[in-house]
Amino acid sequence: MAGSDESKLKIGNKYFKLKENLNYNHQGLNIDAGFSFINYIVNPGQLEPLGEVSVIIPRSVKEEKARESALYTDATFTLSPRLSVSGGLRFTLYQYLGPRDIFTYLDPEHPSVDAITGTEFNGDQILHQEGLLQPRLSARYLINASNSLKGGYARTSQYINQISNNDTPTPTSLWQLTNHYIPSQLSHKFFTGLF
Repeated sequence: MAGSDESKLKIGNKYFKLKENLNYNHQGLNIDAGFSFINYIVNPGQLEPLGEVSVIIPRSVKEEKARESALYTDATFTLSPRLSVSGGLRFTLYQYLGPRDIFTYLDPEHPSVDAITGTEFNGDQILHQEGLLQPRLSARYLINASNSLKGGYARTSQYINQISNNDTPTPTSLWQLTNHYIPSQLSHKFFTGLF
């Protein structure tokens, strides 16, 4: 049964990832190193009427593009048959790409609709860039053949964010790339446990 508010919402993400990893293992030392590249294309939404009686006005939000490059290395040392230590470092470079219309604000630290002073159009160029070092460190102590004690720390970042108007994800949840006004999500994870 068709209604006057019947519509179709198209949203989606395209994600392309390239990764290469090298491994070296010699006398209790294991080293991993490599690089990765991720290309993001986010379609925030296209709303279209559906059916002959629909009064929905077609609307669309411009697609967003970004790329993330990373270099990383990780080393694991087996100090004894029971104890091993791991440490690593990852550097990520995130770039939010044009073309895009970007609003300029009277106070860029507190943007609001009432404080828009103009619009800048930026062609196919880097509009926003972030670089971040992400260290990680962990240790494992083998208690017996089936139990071990582990602990560590890791810092990670996320450059794609889910935006929702409720507590649970829905089909209408949107994805937003990190940009001038929406910072990347940074986490510091400490962990310990018996496994």
